[in-house]
Amino acid sequence: MELVLSIELYEDRGIANVYHSEVLFDFGGLVMDENNLTSIIYEKDSLTTINDPNELLSHASLQILEKDTDNGVLQLKVKFQKPMDTSSVQIVTWDLERNTSIKTFENILRIETPQESNKEIPNWVKSSASWWSNGQISDDDFVQGLEFLVKEDIISVKDVTSAESSSEIPSWIKNNAKWWSEDSLSDDEFVSGIEYLIKTGILSVQK
Repeated sequence: MELVLSIELYEDRGIANVYHSEVLFDFGGLVMDENNLTSIIYEKDSLTTINDPNELLSHASLQILEKDTDNGVLQLKVKFQKPMDTSSVQIVTWDLERNTSIKTFENILRIETPQESNKEIPNWVKSSASWWSNGQISDDDFVQGLEFLVKEDIISVKDVTSAESSSEIPSWIKNNAKWWSEDSLSDDEFVSGIEYLIKTGILSVQK
């Protein structure tokens, strides 16, 4: 399964001034075991470096996409070849002057053996995702398409507690919706990502 993670970056001296970025995972909480740590490292004008001691990955890439002079997106594409227990994710960046930023997201990532969907996603749902990613329809209209997938059991929401849900949709999800509508992500990859957001309470839909 390929995971696409997009992190907003801001650099007041210009996004081109970002020299080093890395994404680290395969650890629980804030405690890192250097012998088991998986990392993908980007350095300006260099190839992506991958450290994968547990052979979790079959492919990974990390790049910075410029949005304007001071803003960009750190985009990680990683394909797992085997499951991974719940892990935190840490993002480390520094600029040419070695000013460092560290962000840690605790226990947000778990990779399970993917299950193929037996039902096809209607074309209108993909069209809805495209329109939403371009700002042509509202969040509520997009969520209605997801609710259809839930009712048809294409998206699984087992063990979800409604009290944990949030109606605010993170802006980076629009990137995934856009890539899916352009066939850069498969149906299974998109559904898997939405299921994760629902189960963790980041995205709320009606069952």
